[in-house]
Amino acid sequence: MNNPWPPAPRSPTPRPPRKRARLLYGAAGSLAAALLWGLLTPPAASAPPPGHASVRTADLHYLVSGLPSADNLAWADRLASQEKALSKWIGRTVPFGNDPPIAVSFRTRADGIEPVVRIQGWEDGRFLQRLAAPGVWGVDADDFDEAACWLLLNRCAAGATPPEFRYGMGAETPDWLACGLARDLDSALRARTRDWIARDWREGRAMPLADIVKLSRLPSGQWREKAYAAAAVEFLLPSGDAAAWQALFDALARRETPTARWFRAHSPALAGKDESPETLWRAWLARTAAAADSAAGVGRRDRSLAQEALLMDILTCRPRETDPGVPADIPAEVYARDLAAWRGQPWCTRLATRLLVRVQELAPTAPDALRDAIAAYASYFAQLATPPAPERHWWQRGGDDDDSAAPRPPDDAAWSLALNQLWQRAERLHRDFLETTLARKQYLDLWDARSRPLPDDTPPDAPDEAPLPRTPIQRYLDRFEPAY
Repeated sequence: MNNPWPPAPRSPTPRPPRKRARLLYGAAGSLAAALLWGLLTPPAASAPPPGHASVRTADLHYLVSGLPSADNLAWADRLASQEKALSKWIGRTVPFGNDPPIAVSFRTRADGIEPVVRIQGWEDGRFLQRLAAPGVWGVDADDFDEAACWLLLNRCAAGATPPEFRYGMGAETPDWLACGLARDLDSALRARTRDWIARDWREGRAMPLADIVKLSRLPSGQWREKAYAAAAVEFLLPSGDAAAWQALFDALARRETPTARWFRAHSPALAGKDESPETLWRAWLARTAAAADSAAGVGRRDRSLAQEALLMDILTCRPRETDPGVPADIPAEVYARDLAAWRGQPWCTRLATRLLVRVQELAPTAPDALRDAIAAYASYFAQLATPPAPERHWWQRGGDDDDSAAPRPPDDAAWSLALNQLWQRAERLHRDFLETTLARKQYLDLWDARSRPLPDDTPPDAPDEAPLPRTPIQRYLDRFEPAY
């Protein structure tokens, strides 16, 4: 068929404007989709730069291109690992069949295009999928994982698609399902989700289940809704329940949107239950919050050290676990203070932004004595993520000088000085918190020792021959002592 839009028959009566507008917009949408698909399709004649060979996984499921070969291999391994974890959760393997591999290309960020672009469609009976990201210096690993999870879930639905539905884009998984499952597959994100749920539950701000299943589109980045999406996936479609997931894929294959009514009929957590879905959801949230609180020691005699342990886990960061673009010469484990040595590097800026969000999430549930230190560390990470403004000539009009923009250091020397001062202030507040906590615990231990009788075989005047072992708090305080 040479012309997909045949000319309309001539008629003395003109076509209504609204119908003409629909035709015009339909043609424009098809043209835009074709142009975007062509933009993301690498030219056949262009050869990759030296050392930038494309990488195809051994199972022929993924083809990664656009970066140095080592980076392409790292992202391919990440995709393969995610597919393995996803297959375990849904209770079945992802069907690829004879379809081409999922093509992943890393390009320079383009204006007007989302950070991670996902495209799919049926063509000549085959299901084609592509994923385009802005390159190793601009892609966020969480956004990448969510997009990849969306494609894999759609591929599972494509395997169940009847012939009459194999056209157009094919099955589309709602974003809350894809983003939620991507977070559930990551153990660290799953723990953060439960902590977030526990905090909201204590504050009476739990999100209704009916609102979550309506989130068909979610923007990139870390959002509260994504934490609840992960909780909803774990509640409605638990790991290993192949029957429930297959029912979902069958519905998506028929272009049906899974609504609250659909989940009430097909989810093992809701089907056949007399209670309302919201009642069951809130009961599950209460159990999840109680388990998270118990694991963190919340609600017991003292949760200060539990919160401080979470802070220390953030300050001792592992860059490669969240960003494959970290250079090979960077240590696997970096203390937050040492990040200032790599300030300005793209991976360091991205890491500082993520650490800022994680530190700020600790503040609502932290004890008052620790909040000042948390705020100081947040200021340090915010400054680390704010490089000096680019140098401009006097005749150039800048857009970063308005009052709403974050203040930037004038040069690198001022930036380094500001980072050092902010870190020293954060360490001082952190040390004050630890000393106060240590003094309180020593006071309680003293009274506990006075109230506890001495063993019969220990003389009352026995001298202390050996010093007592250092406690974890004391060992940590030793790190703050000057080396001289």
